[in-house]
Amino acid sequence: MSAIARWFAMLVLSFASAAAASAQGRITIPATAQLAVQVSATTPQREALGGDVAHYTWDVRLGPGPHDVIRLHRVVREDRPNEPAKLVQAVMFFPGAPTYFNGLYLTPRISDVPARDRAIAIYLAKNNVDVWGMDYRWAMVPEDTTDFGFMRKWGVQRDVEDAQIALTLARWIRGEWSRL
Repeated sequence: MSAIARWFAMLVLSFASAAAASAQGRITIPATAQLAVQVSATTPQREALGGDVAHYTWDVRLGPGPHDVIRLHRVVREDRPNEPAKLVQAVMFFPGAPTYFNGLYLTPRISDVPARDRAIAIYLAKNNVDVWGMDYRWAMVPEDTTDFGFMRKWGVQRDVEDAQIALTLARWIRGEWSRL
């Protein structure tokens, strides 16, 4: 079976899984050639940012542990509420340690001017760029955590793998939003 046929078969299976799971508030995406693990994601949360721009977030479970979660962000212009515009240009932001997507790309740190006028993600979305980003696993660990043994095997390689998963999911969602 060719790689394209295998990819298409997995895509069809993923739509069936997504339809069944979305009724339960979760989206399950089976492993594909590009995504070697099975992940599940919460139904996207939407926050209107003013005008026709919205911020969507998904908490994406990448494994069985309580901290095996990343957060995927999308800031995009909408044709109407809950219907992101199909845009040609897109960008994916990966914040560095110890920062988060919201703090870097949605909330300006250098000005008291409201975020909608100074945040790079909103500026790009208003100018027809589909903006994506991710919060790493370590950014999702609760502040009151005192035992960090679960992080023993975490490191740059884990962050790179998580970034690859986030990029793959963003590509999948961009191409198949209407079917979720």
